[in-house]
Amino acid sequence: MPFLAGGPRVSRLVREPHRDAVAYARESIGREIARRRRAARLSQAAVAARANIRVETLSRLENGHSNPTTKTVRAILHAVGG
Repeated sequence: MPFLAGGPRVSRLVREPHRDAVAYARESIGREIARRRRAARLSQAAVAARANIRVETLSRLENGHSNPTTKTVRAILHAVGG
């Protein structure tokens, strides 16, 4: 059955099969970091300072342009209270 407008949402990974799983995961992590930072009402500069990383690093992560280490993700989540 073809996908109909207004029907169930289809993930970006399914709609764009040329995208690899690593890129999809990297972008998903970045979106979640940005969502949590905004929910905590913190600027990128504040989170970067708390996580002891550069603002540029946080920006690249949030935009899905960098592969974060688990250590960095943990530091960011701790910085935003998660």
